[in-house]
Parts: sequence; structure tokens; C-alpha cells
Amino acid sequence: MQIADIQYRRGEIGKADKAVDFLNAQKKNNDPLGLYIKGLLEMEKNNWKEARNYLSKAMDMTNGTNHEILRCYGLCEYWYGNRSKGLSYIKDAFALDNKDAEVIYNLIQIYILEQEYKKAQEMIAYFNKYQESLKFIDKKPDFYQTKISLFEKFIKAKKLFQIRK
Repeated sequence: MQIADIQYRRGEIGKADKAVDFLNAQKKNNDPLGLYIKGLLEMEKNNWKEARNYLSKAMDMTNGTNHEILRCYGLCEYWYGNRSKGLSYIKDAFALDNKDAEVIYNLIQIYILEQEYKKAQEMIAYFNKYQESLKFIDKKPDFYQTKISLFEKFIKAKKLFQIRK
């Protein structure tokens, strides 16, 4: 899996995909980590249906207790068109781990896309309040701070625009 991770981080999705396929075949597709990574790779290729299949199997194998698998599965459902189901899974991921910055970021994104600005603002406030104790795995805090600042500005501009109508 480390080789696949290195290839993925280099942007070599095809090579990472082959490595994961090989490892999953060796384990007869019974390893939730391998299925999760395969799901991630399919997400990178915007193959939402395929990604959902792999992530669903990984989710079943972990009894829905892995917040990261739930988050990714929720994103797949959302982008596949099952928006409320996807959002529900991301909320479940937050309930399992409310300190993962990526889960919070995804919730803010989706609330904005769904035009649920009050909920987005609540999550922004949560991020700002607990920023020092959040977990930042793949991206640095600056990434989230910048994006969330833009989300805040968008919501303020949206409100200002609605007032002027």
C-alpha cells in the first residue's frame, strides 16, 4: 500500500491503481483498507459509481465505524446525485470524529452548495473555535484557513446581494 500511496501523491493514479488492484486481488478483496484506497482512486477519476461500490464494501467490513470511509462514501453519494444521502453520511462521519478538519471542510462545502448558509456558518464557527485541536492529515492548516475564509466571504457577499435586491 505504501507504493500505491507514493504513486498517488506523485499524481500517478494509473500506477497506484494497478498496485492497489494487485494487493486487493492478493487479499481476495477482503481488506477494508485496500477497498478504501481503491475507492479513493476511483473518486480521483470521478468514477463515483465504482468508488461507491468499493467504499460501500469497506464501510460494511468496518461496520460503519471508520469516519474517513463514511466521509468518502458520503462524497461519492453526493456527487453521484444522492445529495441528501451523501450529506447524511458526512454528518455521520462528523459524529464519529468531530476533530477531522477534512470532514468539517466537506460539510461547509456541501452546506454552501445546498444553500444552507446558516449551517455552513455554524460549521465555520466550529472550525474557528476548535482550530487548534483539529486534525490536519493530508493538507496543512493554511489550506483550510484560506478556503474557509473564502467561504465566509462568499456567504457575506451572498447576504449583501440579497439585501440589495
